[in-house]
Amino acid sequence: MSVTFVSGGAQGADTLWAMWAVRQGQPMDVMSFPGHRRSTVKGAKVFELSNKELDQARPHLTLAGDCLGRSLAHTSEFSMKYLLRDWHIIKNADAVFAIGNLISGTPGIRVAGGTGWTCQMYFNRGPPVNMWLFNQFDEQWYKCSPVGDWEESIPPTPEGFTRVALIGSREITKAGAEAISHITL
Repeated sequence: MSVTFVSGGAQGADTLWAMWAVRQGQPMDVMSFPGHRRSTVKGAKVFELSNKELDQARPHLTLAGDCLGRSLAHTSEFSMKYLLRDWHIIKNADAVFAIGNLISGTPGIRVAGGTGWTCQMYFNRGPPVNMWLFNQFDEQWYKCSPVGDWEESIPPTPEGFTRVALIGSREITKAGAEAISHITL
């Protein structure tokens, strides 16, 4: 069974995930937008979203911000496009594999940066919650529970899903990169 993977084409985890998927011989979709300086991975298919398509994500991004206790008030329009693009990465995914950093003492899904926004938007879609995060702080994999808690859990093979979002931090650590390389189909 073929899995389609989707990511955002940014430096760091997105690029490593795309390279991994292409090496596995699997379809890799990269969501982008005009003016986006994305990395290029031979064999990945790029989808350039229009401003109208990006704007469809605004309600999902606003809800994620409310859940996370984060404001978009001082976000530049260009940075906003990255977050709006993220909705298109996860909107049709039946699973998410992420590389990031869990942060304590915060509301919502408790993942730092843009990865946190994306994880929160996926979580807000409702059950089932098929989301795994490699936490670079303690170098462990976690699965998100249906109530938003993170429980230590090795991710399954992605081949049980049809569309998997592959996301993560631009500041990927050596352990984060190794976590990607150890995922098997």
